[in-house]
Formats: sequence, C-alpha cells, structure tokens
Amino acid sequence: WLDKLGLGARLGLDVVMRQVLFGSGSYHLIDDNLDPLPDYWLSVLYKKLVGPEVLKLLAVSDSGRSKRVRLYLHCANRKSYTSGAAVLIFMNLSRKPARISLPALVSSSTVDAFVLQSIEPGEEGLKSRSVQLNGVLLKMMDDKTIPELSGAQLPPAEHLKLPAYSLGFFVFLEAQAPACS
Repeated sequence: WLDKLGLGARLGLDVVMRQVLFGSGSYHLIDDNLDPLPDYWLSVLYKKLVGPEVLKLLAVSDSGRSKRVRLYLHCANRKSYTSGAAVLIFMNLSRKPARISLPALVSSSTVDAFVLQSIEPGEEGLKSRSVQLNGVLLKMMDDKTIPELSGAQLPPAEHLKLPAYSLGFFVFLEAQAPACS
C-alpha cells in the first residue's frame, strides 16, 4: 500500500483509492471487529505527514539502492510541520537492516522518525494483523480515539538506519527545501 501511494504520487496521481474498507479479502483497513489493521495506521500517518509536492530523490548511497528498499521524497504536510520540511517515505522488505545516506538532508537536519514494524519477527511479520510505531503497539484508545502518533526525534547524522522488514517516514525538520516553502 505504501509503495502504491509513493509510486502514484511520483506519477502525478492526486488520489489513490482502495476498493475494500472491511470484510472479506486481504486488502481491507479494519478487521471484522472494526479494529484497525496495519494499512489503516499507515494511511493515517501518510495523511498526517506527507504533503502533495513530490521531490526528486538524488544521491542515495549505501544499501538504499537495493531492489528491496524503496524510497520516495515529498514535502512534509504543512499542517503538521513548518515550511521547508521534507519527508522521506521508506520501505525495507529485506531480511537485513539497510543504511542510507542522503547527504543534502541527513547530516544537516533533525529527523522525526516514524518506523512501522510487525510485532512478529522476520518474514512472517509481513502478514501480521498488528503493527508497532517506534516499538509501541498501535491500537485504539477506545471506540473513537486513536493514540498519539508521534515520531522519535533523531539528531543529524551521516546515515539513516532502516530496520529489516520495516516501513515508515523520516521527516527532515530543517531541510529548507525550496519547493516546500
């Protein structure tokens, strides 16, 4: 789902829709008990963090070039972040952690990290019906209240680490991207 959102934006699509909200099949957002599934949480985070402007991703080094690692760069949602902030959407579908370097962004900006991983280890976790955000299990607080979806703040660094079988968002707070101003 995250790859479809990133690829659709890169191709200039303004809207990407899903066919199934709940019910039978494997593509729904909530289960039969109306509890959110991982793609629900992913969709909420995407809406909260990602702005409509798509940026060209230049100069990715290290294991960011693997076919199992996908990266998309956008302006951050201006309702959540200040002007100029950028967000890197990532997927690491490899069984090994990946390291990426984005010299223009990583070394000069504080980063809000939103890393989604299964509670189940390894490849089996890709089929999990629950997900953790930065190590905390995501679940509804009550019938109407979602938990606070906050990032883990990382200092400027040479590299970003993408855990094995993970996906998420890195928001570069001081990116000062001209297209995002």
